[in-house]
Amino acid sequence: MKNILKIITLIVAVLFVTASCEYDESNYDKLINEVDPNATYYIQFKDSKQSLVVVVDPGTGDIINDVSAKITVVMLGMPLNQDLIVNLTPNASSTATPNMYKLSSNAVTIPAGSVSAQITVTTIALNMPVDTEVKLILDITSQNNAPAGTTLNYTMLRPGACLPLPGTYKIDMIDTYGDGWQTTTGDGGAGMKLSIDGTVVSEFGMCTPYEPSPFACTPGSTTASTTVVVPVGAKTAEFYFPGDYWGEISFKITAPNGAVYNWDVDAKGKHPVGIIDFKVCK
Repeated sequence: MKNILKIITLIVAVLFVTASCEYDESNYDKLINEVDPNATYYIQFKDSKQSLVVVVDPGTGDIINDVSAKITVVMLGMPLNQDLIVNLTPNASSTATPNMYKLSSNAVTIPAGSVSAQITVTTIALNMPVDTEVKLILDITSQNNAPAGTTLNYTMLRPGACLPLPGTYKIDMIDTYGDGWQTTTGDGGAGMKLSIDGTVVSEFGMCTPYEPSPFACTPGSTTASTTVVVPVGAKTAEFYFPGDYWGEISFKITAPNGAVYNWDVDAKGKHPVGIIDFKVCK
């Protein structure tokens, strides 16, 4: 009798499991593959704010490269079973005229089964003003606009030449060992140089007690300060660092507008020789 009850129980369990695994395939397919084309959805831009800066030669302002960016439109909701075309319209407040940029398309097509698509915008730098930001503002024109995010606002800029800011630059110099600067030799060496339009106009640095300086050095053992002048009308201004023989040199350059370049003692030792990456544009 117990065996019969066990067999009956097993049969009932198998029938239950089998029944629970069945589903209405037509309803499943409808949910997954046959989304109602009239279902509620919203459209908006993704990353609706960006800055597009044209690449130019900092010395001359000559255009090197235009810049491109992807404009992404996304659907908030289930994907549709048909393509969705979203038109983009320039906003009246856009200050970028149509000849300053190129859209790969004036509409974004979100393919059936997808929830996003992209087009490309590229600057046309030749038609852009120099050193003046312009705004590219686009609106989504769709019957299902999202409550927010339907306006794209890109800032576009074509930089001009980086003409150096004229005026007096202050250089605060430090030697952590306290025996002045030793740059290219263990006892002294060359000083820092300021070149204007390719010509060295000033050489400076802390004096060293070990040998006569080949330039007009500034007295000091641990700290010293000096100034140099960038004249009005200069096209380029470059500071050049000759070297740090013992890894003890640091300095700070302060521009006329208060911009500061700090060169602290390198934890790994000597600083690299070369032009200092400090440009203060007019």
